Amino acid sequence: MVHTLLNSHCNRFLVTHKLTKQIHIFQNGSHRCVFLFENDDENISDSWNSTGCKTTVEANQTICVCDHLTFFAVLLDLRLDNTLDEKDVISLTYITVTGCAISAVFSAITVFLYCAMRKNKGDHTTQIHINLCIACFLLNTSFLTNEWISKLMVDGACKTIAVFLHYSLLCTITWMAIEGLHLYLMLIKVFNIYVKCYIQKLALMGWGIPAVVVSLCIAVDKNNYGQFQIQTQDNSSVSMCWITNDKVHYVTNCGFFGMIWLWNLTMLITVCVKLAQMKKGIYSVSRSVWKDLWTVLGLSYLLGITWALPLILHGPVYVVQTYLFCILNSLQGFFIFLWYCTIKLPSKEQSANYTSDK
Repeated sequence: MVHTLLNSHCNRFLVTHKLTKQIHIFQNGSHRCVFLFENDDENISDSWNSTGCKTTVEANQTICVCDHLTFFAVLLDLRLDNTLDEKDVISLTYITVTGCAISAVFSAITVFLYCAMRKNKGDHTTQIHINLCIACFLLNTSFLTNEWISKLMVDGACKTIAVFLHYSLLCTITWMAIEGLHLYLMLIKVFNIYVKCYIQKLALMGWGIPAVVVSLCIAVDKNNYGQFQIQTQDNSSVSMCWITNDKVHYVTNCGFFGMIWLWNLTMLITVCVKLAQMKKGIYSVSRSVWKDLWTVLGLSYLLGITWALPLILHGPVYVVQTYLFCILNSLQGFFIFLWYCTIKLPSKEQSANYTSDK
């Protein structure tokens, strides 16, 4: 039984058509109301889209209420995937947007401080940190503009921001790998680590490898990027511009990050072992413990250790680890700023000594 509700609106002389469908459904599985999105480009196939549709499941019925009139259907997904409640999605969205905005601002401040403090420009470690900050800034800004561009429903613009978001993500992951590589050279090899044009070669890796990967994805099929639907337990969905091909996502993102995460985790464990061996310093035990803890936490953010939360935890703690993931990683740029200030900016004692010497 199909009921069509037509509501007239004076604003901009548009008429919004609301279509309500009641369809008999199976008891198990996830149900989602969608409409057939017909693409103007003949080379691009049509696709199902849930934008503008609200899904309500009642007993043995699924009720679809959409604000436009076109061809509708109910998609039934029998997979038992982890999904989030709509309230959780809203909360996580606010947390992520706020965190990304804070990270973008403090990443820019970090780069500004680096440019203002000329004496640190020759420090390779600092230059690597700054490149990571730039990658984080690009990632956060592209993510913040993604939802707005997705709502425009312009295929070209959506593909463009999806490509840029993917590139920024890969750049961030690659520079975290470079942080691990540099840590290895500084801690493990120590001697004979001079490399000609070291930073230039690292920059070619950090910015070039992601560009090659994204270019290959586009060359294989430009439709690998576009509108992507995120479904909730309430059978509603949120759209964003992202990778539409699961294989591309798992290989270029999950697989690539998995290898880098294992490498960086090894480096972090090595640092912890080194710190344990250097416990014979002149500081008191309490101060040494706090300093070591801060060092480990700072390196965890630089190496992207907390990014692995979605890959490790599932089941009953899925919602909790999702909140932790959003809070910790959306604020990555802010924590790198704190790390940079602690390591690079002069302390009060150093400032006092410098003043007295002068």
